[in-house]
Amino acid sequence: MAELAPTLYEGQLRLLLALASLTERTQDHTASISTRELSKLAKLSESALPAALKAVEERALITVRHGGTIRSNRYMVNFFTTRRASFGEAPPAPFREAGAPLLQMQGVSFTEAPPN
Repeated sequence: MAELAPTLYEGQLRLLLALASLTERTQDHTASISTRELSKLAKLSESALPAALKAVEERALITVRHGGTIRSNRYMVNFFTTRRASFGEAPPAPFREAGAPLLQMQGVSFTEAPPN
């Protein structure tokens, strides 16, 4: 966040901090809030909020799921979430020890000396 703050305008930073305060303690890092409540929380005018939302969303710092006329929008702060990166590699197979039946099937005996 310290590296990100100098690159944002004041309204964008206020918005991001307001959303971060709402979402940091939730498991899925999302918050459902109306635009009126969000503008009050971020201390932005209702006319300045859409521009700040658009700018922060275009930088992929948040994801907005629009709720429509009867539901509030849902916001997710993206720098709180981490995803496993995949580089086209297969995931490692889980480690399992070979049990005694495998050794018995191979006919290996640890009591006999190896053949010459």
